[in-house]
Amino acid sequence: MIFNFALLGTPVEHSLSPEIHAQFFRETGLKGGYICIPTESQNLLENIKNLQALGFKGVNITIPHKEKVLEITENYSKEVKLIGAANTLIFDNSGIKAENTDWLGFLHSLPNNLASQKALLIGAGGSAKAIILALIKKKFSEIIILIRNSESAKAGAENIKLAFAGFNCTITACFINDLNISNSDFDLIINASPVGMSGFNENESPLTESFIQNIINKNCYFYDLVYNPEQTAFLKLAQKHGFVGQNGHKMLFLQAGYSFKHWTKKDLKCLTEAKT
Repeated sequence: MIFNFALLGTPVEHSLSPEIHAQFFRETGLKGGYICIPTESQNLLENIKNLQALGFKGVNITIPHKEKVLEITENYSKEVKLIGAANTLIFDNSGIKAENTDWLGFLHSLPNNLASQKALLIGAGGSAKAIILALIKKKFSEIIILIRNSESAKAGAENIKLAFAGFNCTITACFINDLNISNSDFDLIINASPVGMSGFNENESPLTESFIQNIINKNCYFYDLVYNPEQTAFLKLAQKHGFVGQNGHKMLFLQAGYSFKHWTKKDLKCLTEAKT
């Protein structure tokens, strides 16, 4: 059997996904390929249907289509329903099923010995709900969402709070300018904003140096979902003041692994190791 997959979104030209999936094909011995197809919103459904007709086993969905893709099928997991977005479509005899592997990739990329009390999540955009679900699964009791003073950011934060209202976790939102040192006893700080990404304010950090150096918990762990550049301004400032952290490459690798498993039913070494 030939397993062909694709990534749909825009931009996708510089995606690492083909390289990552090539590793998975070598590991499993399966035959197939993975291609990137730049896809605008008006072409999303057509491209999905064409790939399904061509015998592809599934596709990954990236920005800006992770929410829109749910219009294509009503067959999706409870995690997709909760997050309101999917990054993986599985094609089989029953049609199309939507899954979200972003939250699993984030969850299993966290250090095993990480304290799980209080987290600061920077950003309320497309990745935020997946991160929140992972933090709840990790038994975090309090999450503060740090947002810009804009209507879209406020709406995003309120949407997140409503979605997770039934869980045993206190979720609040705070404007960037209102965040103060007395509220900084965090175990984990996650940058889920594009600040610091290559081509997007690359030399900026979403948190000021003065805030970082005065964080109360000196074991606080820094996590930047950005993986290009590998060492962001956010991580550099954290390291400068004695904190440790990681970029988003391991999350990217693991979410790809979970997608590959959905499509092929094959387990991967990286997934087994991530759970130990």
